[in-house]
Amino acid sequence: MGFAIFYGRKKIGRRMRANGGILIRTILKRWASRFFKMRLRECIGANKAIGFKVQIQFQPLAPRAIDHELIWSLLGLCIVAGVPLWVWLFGPPPLRCSFHDITTYPCLTCGATRSLLALAHLHLWTAFRFNPLCAICWALWALYIPYGLIASFGKLPRLRLTLSNRDWLVLRFLAPLVVIANWAWLIWDKR
Repeated sequence: MGFAIFYGRKKIGRRMRANGGILIRTILKRWASRFFKMRLRECIGANKAIGFKVQIQFQPLAPRAIDHELIWSLLGLCIVAGVPLWVWLFGPPPLRCSFHDITTYPCLTCGATRSLLALAHLHLWTAFRFNPLCAICWALWALYIPYGLIASFGKLPRLRLTLSNRDWLVLRFLAPLVVIANWAWLIWDKR
């Protein structure tokens, strides 16, 4: 029993299915090419540079809403204070990265703990060299902790960012690229 693949209003029959892999790849490439060109034209506009239109609002916490600021601040406080304390009391953990042992390549988070320890000693460049993405995330989280605690315990309005659909699309496209660039750095640096 055969089946047909529909693309738009066109039905792709049995003959075309024989070369289906090539055909589907070609169709997807053309669609993706048109889609991203269209989105890029939308983003750039007539004479505009690509930029985010972020709306920053301070909103009070709704009744019976989850207090994300408190949760993430306390978790960050436990991690930022707990990891250096653990290493000081018991030394670095003896476990090695299984991915690194099997493939000899670092995993995406290799160097995250060393990066946190370097940040705790205020060795910024060393922390950045261990794992750039994790170093930036640790630093931003360290800035978020006081904000979250003050906003939660002071019952202050919460900072909320609103992005347009176009901006979310750009962020969804850039996030994997940032992770891949970070991983390429880890492989190139050979730490």
